[in-house]
Amino acid sequence: MRKTCNLLYIGNALSKHGVTPTTVETLSERFQVDIDVTVSSRMKNKVLRIFDMWYAVWKNRSKADVVLIDTYSDSAFFYAKTCGKLCRVLNVPYIAFLHGGNLPKRFNSSPESSKKYLEGAQDIVSPSGYLKHAVDTHFGLDANIIPNYIDIENYPFKKVEDFSSINILWVRSFHQTYRPVMAVDLLSILRTKGFDARLTMIGPDKDGSMEETRKRSAELGLDSYLTITGRLSKKDWIALAASHNVFLNTTSIDNTPVSVMEAMALGLPVITTKVGGIPHLFQDGKEGIMVPDATAERLADVVTSLSKSPQTVASLSVAARKKAEEWDWSVVRKRWMDLFFKYIKNK
Repeated sequence: MRKTCNLLYIGNALSKHGVTPTTVETLSERFQVDIDVTVSSRMKNKVLRIFDMWYAVWKNRSKADVVLIDTYSDSAFFYAKTCGKLCRVLNVPYIAFLHGGNLPKRFNSSPESSKKYLEGAQDIVSPSGYLKHAVDTHFGLDANIIPNYIDIENYPFKKVEDFSSINILWVRSFHQTYRPVMAVDLLSILRTKGFDARLTMIGPDKDGSMEETRKRSAELGLDSYLTITGRLSKKDWIALAASHNVFLNTTSIDNTPVSVMEAMALGLPVITTKVGGIPHLFQDGKEGIMVPDATAERLADVVTSLSKSPQTVASLSVAARKKAEEWDWSVVRKRWMDLFFKYIKNK
């Protein structure tokens, strides 16, 4: 009997084309330490990419013990469901690996194809209880929770206790989904209330929202208190985080945002909108603060409350780090390997 697993991992591996590395690339590198991994596809052209994925399934139909398929809600869902169908035809087991806070909408808009794809999977993996619940609610199916991972040793913990000055960190792509302008509006309210507040925003522009954010800042006279860095390496933004004492997440849709997980690992108290999978990520009020139906005014109320309770700030900081330690790769790796090694064939 072989002692390793042969995995075919299907996803958009496009970093060589200047795209931010996605899960298929970051996770496959980790998996390769323990098992044999083949990745598809690195084709930039969408038509060539789907043919490359189909060919990879065909080519590895006898070699692969299991196929792991990244499953998103957008156009990439076509890649997933067609690769899943080919796996079923070829009698190759596959795992549906769910991503994205919009998947429940996909389940609603394409119920039949979603159900067929998920029912045909030997396992379903969700990074959060949010998508696990969605799969159960829509189709009565079960999903394994394997959370996103971090390398905890890369995140130096700094206990936050001083909240006399409010130094806010926001890390996300500038896109209307993540509502960056709301962060600027929060900054304006805090300064109007007399707080010594500043805001640093890190991330690439995706849809012109960065310029919209700059314009809003200029209109409110906040340019001296706002820093927009654009994209930074993880190492650089982690270093910059040391001078901040609160992390802000203003998204309107989300699943399990890694930036929030990373902020918690650093010990930054997190204030976030209460959407998507975030309620499944940490314990509200103990490991971070969630704000339902968030507006800049409601976010400002939370900051104001925290400024009056340094003990609460310190407690949030310590509890956030403790929670983040559950997401270390050493813990998450074991869950993946336990899953994959179920599929080893006797040869």
